[in-house]
Amino acid sequence: MSAPEDAVWLFVLQHGIDGHTTDLDAIRARTTELATARGISAVVWDADVNEGSATHHGVIQCAARLWEALEPKLSSQLELHKGDVRLSFVGHSLGGLILRVVAARLYEWRAGSPARLRVLLDTFMSIATPHLGCRTLGQEAHGGVGPAIRASTAVMRAGLRATKRTTGSDLLLDSDTLDRISTGVYIQALSSFRARVNVANLDGDWVCPFACASLLDAAECDYVHSQTGLTTEGRASVLWCAADHTDAEIPPMAPPPTVCVTPSEAKDTCCIVMRELPESWDPSSTLSRHMTWDDFGRAGRAVKILRHLRSSGSWELYIARFGRQASFISGCFTPHIDIVAIPLQIKETHGNQVVEHIAGLLLRPSDVSRS
Repeated sequence: MSAPEDAVWLFVLQHGIDGHTTDLDAIRARTTELATARGISAVVWDADVNEGSATHHGVIQCAARLWEALEPKLSSQLELHKGDVRLSFVGHSLGGLILRVVAARLYEWRAGSPARLRVLLDTFMSIATPHLGCRTLGQEAHGGVGPAIRASTAVMRAGLRATKRTTGSDLLLDSDTLDRISTGVYIQALSSFRARVNVANLDGDWVCPFACASLLDAAECDYVHSQTGLTTEGRASVLWCAADHTDAEIPPMAPPPTVCVTPSEAKDTCCIVMRELPESWDPSSTLSRHMTWDDFGRAGRAVKILRHLRSSGSWELYIARFGRQASFISGCFTPHIDIVAIPLQIKETHGNQVVEHIAGLLLRPSDVSRS
């Protein structure tokens, strides 16, 4: 038997609702290529335990299946490598919620044995994830069928509830699942990662609107939109600052605690660093942003979820733009699926640009910090 390698970096991928492991192939391939080029021993891994309609069984059940597959994988990596096992999570859409639950199981598992502390929690990345649920499903629809979608948000919620079963109830805040996974050990688990990274579509994502995915409050969302011109119409960029983008670099955000920074090692991109909301924070405008006619207190719960998630530590937010288009082609939503370059997407080049950026973020040196 060959001697154990010193260390390894394990990347765990989880796709979204009705998805398959192939959905994140672009991220898998680019991360693997980049790691190899840098001489990093990396394993990019996922499991087929939540494919297709299995994603309808609810966030908790999906997470339980993934953890059941991941735990022996971690144990085998600890046996194989005498050095540290760096671990990063990458979840697209529903996958981000699933991985938040898995992170809590992982947090408790690591505490069970000193040997397991060799598993170092590096990056938790969510991509177009409905952290606050999908109550505003359809509101970001523009162009094409956009007007019809915006006029039918209640029908869309009913359809999500009926067709996606337990998961639909979770996403619509009919159940208390998203409330529960935003408190206690779930927040402690997020806090234990070296970096928390969020990637969201600025506009056009009517599956997971910006206000639900970004973790910005209403005032912060409005500020971002006010500082964003239309020069990227029809082109993708990562937070306005792609090389071909002509908008002026946005200034530090106001009011605190959110700031916009330009990483020194990547001058053509920047991120928004989101910190804990202050005690004096007024949630009223954010509450209104998430209100629906059949709300019954759900918007208030979304606001509490936002506050809890922001308390887990600094988050980096990277924003992609694909133009104000909403489409449904061959069973695929865009730009919700363009952002990870899922096969059959319309804007292949643009999606690959975002994937390139995602892979670079995942493989940053451990001493790089945005906070």
